[in-house]
Amino acid sequence: MKKTNNKGFSLVELIVVIAIMAVLMVVLGPQLLKNVDKARIQRDNSAISEIANAAKIAMADQDIYDEVYNNSKSVSITFDTNHKIVFPTATTKFTSELTEVVGADVTLNSGVYKGAHPTITVAITGTPERVVVTATPMVKNDGKTPDGTVADGKGTVTY
Repeated sequence: MKKTNNKGFSLVELIVVIAIMAVLMVVLGPQLLKNVDKARIQRDNSAISEIANAAKIAMADQDIYDEVYNNSKSVSITFDTNHKIVFPTATTKFTSELTEVVGADVTLNSGVYKGAHPTITVAITGTPERVVVTATPMVKNDGKTPDGTVADGKGTVTY
């Protein structure tokens, strides 16, 4: 009797391996997709925080402070329907400083912020007057719970 030297896998072995891989995908797939969305939310939170901090630092410049003071003591940075940043047009020095620091192409990508339309408000308030920067709404990584000072229930963070 002649011995055959078959190299390779049998059909049964291939089917078993494919079945194991399918089970792993069914079990691990949803968890991996959840982590992807958490990463998007975290990236968006970081972008909003960076913009808010850059706005607060920009307000240390006397020319920018005077410009915002003369513009009703308040200015807002919003996001358009494509979730791209919209800088205020009434404050050119402030806008050019923020554009230089954070860039003009900041876009929010998480599903949570696509429905939330966050606003970053820079205001000169109080006696004595001080600069207050707030971001509303801000969310935690689970995409459901407000983060920060939640006095108004909307997840406002003050910088």
